[in-house]
Amino acid sequence: MIDTVVLTIPLEKYRIIDHQKFNPPTDTLGVERCLIKHVNNPTREYKDRDIYQPRLTVMKRMTRNGITVPLKIEFSVPNLIYGNNTDELVEEDFLRVVSVLRMRLLEMGISMKEEDIIYADISTIHIGKNIVLTEGYTSTLAISEYAKVNLTKRLDLNKTNFRNDGHSLQYYSKTHSMVFYDKIKDASKSKSRAIEKDRTQMQMTLFKDTKRLELLRLEVRLCQRRKVRSVLVKLGIESEMTLQGLFKREIWQKILVSYHQNMITKMDDFIFVPKQKPEEIIKQLVLAEVSKSPKQLIYLTGLAVLAKEMGIRALREVVESRATVRTWARTKDDLKDVNKAFETKDKHGFVDMVKEALDRFEPIRSERLRLSQRL
Repeated sequence: MIDTVVLTIPLEKYRIIDHQKFNPPTDTLGVERCLIKHVNNPTREYKDRDIYQPRLTVMKRMTRNGITVPLKIEFSVPNLIYGNNTDELVEEDFLRVVSVLRMRLLEMGISMKEEDIIYADISTIHIGKNIVLTEGYTSTLAISEYAKVNLTKRLDLNKTNFRNDGHSLQYYSKTHSMVFYDKIKDASKSKSRAIEKDRTQMQMTLFKDTKRLELLRLEVRLCQRRKVRSVLVKLGIESEMTLQGLFKREIWQKILVSYHQNMITKMDDFIFVPKQKPEEIIKQLVLAEVSKSPKQLIYLTGLAVLAKEMGIRALREVVESRATVRTWARTKDDLKDVNKAFETKDKHGFVDMVKEALDRFEPIRSERLRLSQRL
């Protein structure tokens, strides 16, 4: 579902009615030099009342076509409506979002017409889904297994961050990222350690008394307008790059499903088979008849153990640090044999839980989750 967005509003589409709300005040915009940032962040008064406000930035810029003074509006859409981002929005919430955003902007000294919010350009968009894990599966286990796939080479994500005692995993680059984290545990962490920085008081206490709930959060963050456009084109989606154009369930679902499908390929299937002892692995390789050579069977067993323990990405880094890229290509072909041997084996149940949640794409409601934990 849609989460954080950044809207870019040209000068003719907004009016500052209280310059003192900004720091520094914006009444100097007409005479000051370019690139002085004027910010208008949520106030302590509103935070204490648990009323969510967006973050506003005004900065005069020099472009090829002259001087521009755009207003950037950054906000979490579910936080704006529900006071938390566990509750997920649906398309029918759109006009309410526009109305509430307009009201909050007025409180922060900005006047805008509703139609200018509706057709506001989006430069950043985060799409997320909360996934309930059952049958004893934990978010920590799911995250630790996802950390073993070789995603960075597939989606042009060149950095990995696996932290908070295994409670969060982020693959990222300058233009986009894919994030997994434990929704419940993240709410209790300090702002400096939490994945979710834009939290409300309600979000931090929403599941304070919950003991058994496991809520895995998956997010795709598209951080530049050009990247948003390229992802839409790749998925065959024709849409205006506006708040109204991207406020569509079909778009949110296609983006998340696409990233998840690209994350896990056939070469990674073995990773999600529950841990087995080396003797069980070699027996399965023999049964699958992937090789008749004892030496090759022993090698494939070791390869399977290392891939499962280290993860494919880490294993690749070790191989490429001591050999050529071509050597890894051959190793990757051998991993295909391992996967072939285990393709009929049951995978961890959370894999199907995540896939089913993305396929069904039904909105989560926190009140229902809390009630279910009391039964």
